[in-house]
Amino acid sequence: MKQTLLIITAGVLLSAGLYVSCKPEMTDHTATVHTAEQSNNTTAANPLAAASCCWVVTTNQANHKIEIYDPAVTDWNTSAALKHSWYPNASNGFTNPTVGWLQPSDARLRNSTFFGGQQMLVTDTKGFCAIIPYPALTGKQWAINLGEGVNPHSIELLPNGNVAIAASDANWVRVYTSSQGTWSTVNKSFALRAAHAVLWDPANNILWVTGWLPLVSDKHTDLANHILTALSITGTAANPILTEVVSRQSPLPSFWGHDIQPVIGDVNRLWVTTNAGVYLYNKTTRQFQTAPANIGNRTFVKGISNQPSGIVVLTRPDSIKTPIPPQPSTTNGWTTSYVDFYSATGAWQSSGHRNGASWYKGRIWTPDYQ
Repeated sequence: MKQTLLIITAGVLLSAGLYVSCKPEMTDHTATVHTAEQSNNTTAANPLAAASCCWVVTTNQANHKIEIYDPAVTDWNTSAALKHSWYPNASNGFTNPTVGWLQPSDARLRNSTFFGGQQMLVTDTKGFCAIIPYPALTGKQWAINLGEGVNPHSIELLPNGNVAIAASDANWVRVYTSSQGTWSTVNKSFALRAAHAVLWDPANNILWVTGWLPLVSDKHTDLANHILTALSITGTAANPILTEVVSRQSPLPSFWGHDIQPVIGDVNRLWVTTNAGVYLYNKTTRQFQTAPANIGNRTFVKGISNQPSGIVVLTRPDSIKTPIPPQPSTTNGWTTSYVDFYSATGAWQSSGHRNGASWYKGRIWTPDYQ
């Protein structure tokens, strides 16, 4: 999540392919969107519209915690809204402090027949990655510190108990053999520059990933190099083999892929975000469609998802919103103190806001892959 601060116009930023998507020195403060930010409202217009099924998980880089909220509660500053919070420390099986934990970058929930029950998966840009039993939120199934300069950005639990991790600064997607022990470091890599997202697809038994490859040149300024693609994972749990499924490779419609999430209710589509917008991807036709207005035109969306009702949940930096909302995130330029909710057609519904928060990602808290 380190991003280079570039004071340039939004048109140049989004079309020239400059790498500012999620490295911590980010953000272009001159970037604008096509409509006013509805998240300037600090109270939800219709909180129940955002609460049809799922809590929301956030990665708070101000207090260095994973936080889970109930969107049915209008005021996210209350204890009623905050359902769980977690960070690695001596009270839950780690150390004070835990090396590699400072800026949490991803969190998701998965069912696991391998480990038994539900598991929370987390990454931190400083190197920490782990599988944590949920809802106990104590102990660990697996943990590792990958160190500085790797920037683990996304993590996914595979059915066999292994984990896939995308590292944007190390330029790889790896499968770690977490099935083989709590501290297993054995891994296999797939080289992918600026790797940002991983998502397991149980319907097709593939791992969706986004980043860029030197397909037409060795330059990130060539849009044709920026892709959504998929990996097959074969071999054994102890010795995995990663192979790109080239037939699944699709060029992104704009620079710097960021998040990939399932469209809940449609197993044939994915949410895909880039620096320039939000898209719906059809797995069969391999075509991208811009998401509905006020969703599709949102730039630098860090986290995207939808509830079964169709309500869309997203987070994007406060620093690039126009106008900047009240009580914005002040920790850095790539986080927000708002989680925004939109209807399936793109109408703003409500926002969850917490004073002092700096959330990088916010998504629905669901154990389902799709």
